[in-house]
Amino acid sequence: MQSSFAQLPWGHIIELRKLKDPALRDWYAVQGGENGSTLPVLEDQILTKLRARVGASNNLEARLQEEGTVLPHVPMLARSYCS
Repeated sequence: MQSSFAQLPWGHIIELRKLKDPALRDWYAVQGGENGSTLPVLEDQILTKLRARVGASNNLEARLQEEGTVLPHVPMLARSYCS
């Protein structure tokens, strides 16, 4: 992830070095580089644990199925409106 850090300003790098988990540091570096986040935005994302929140939202369907929840199948309604 060296290239991710190369795209970031020094303030971002200093903030990221405070994170002990290298995988977490790399994830925030990639996000900061892709989104062009300012330093206050990066600090807020780390403080509010954006990585954990994004991970939780990406696996909602799998988590519900593990808990035994039956998800309804809803057919695509948009097709009927496109005609």
